[in-house]
Amino acid sequence: MSVLKAQGSKNFTVVDIRNGLLKKRIKSDCPNALRRWVNGQFQTLVKHKYIEVIEGKAKKKLFQNTNLTLTFKKDIEKHVGSVNSESEAVSTNDALRERLKKCKIELLSFIGETKEYEELSRLYPHIREKLQARFNLAQEKNIEYVGRVKALESLLAEQII
Repeated sequence: MSVLKAQGSKNFTVVDIRNGLLKKRIKSDCPNALRRWVNGQFQTLVKHKYIEVIEGKAKKKLFQNTNLTLTFKKDIEKHVGSVNSESEAVSTNDALRERLKKCKIELLSFIGETKEYEELSRLYPHIREKLQARFNLAQEKNIEYVGRVKALESLLAEQII
């Protein structure tokens, strides 16, 4: 694209671009093979309206850049920026889902722990005082993880990220 952009608004041929690539030290054992490759690329560029065909003399086709070619770098930067933001959003959502999964597992663990302390207190009333501090701690963690799960679920439901 840099060789094409260097042509500006003037007309050029496949051979002109091939020579420009050779000057930029594009490795090619065979200039004819490079010319054929450039010709194939030109077909794609014409199809996508980056260059247009101008009628030339004899068998030589002349080409001219369009505005798409002249503003190509800006298009690429926009595309890369949008792809990066999309991939960041996907990776953030995946990370939030993984975090939610871990929080739910912890929540279930603390729910089970509090139920077990209640059951043990009922079965063994003589150790209820020793179990009460542990029960309270597990209950606090349970409440904390309920809040975390709600926050993560609401973020993912709204998909604000």
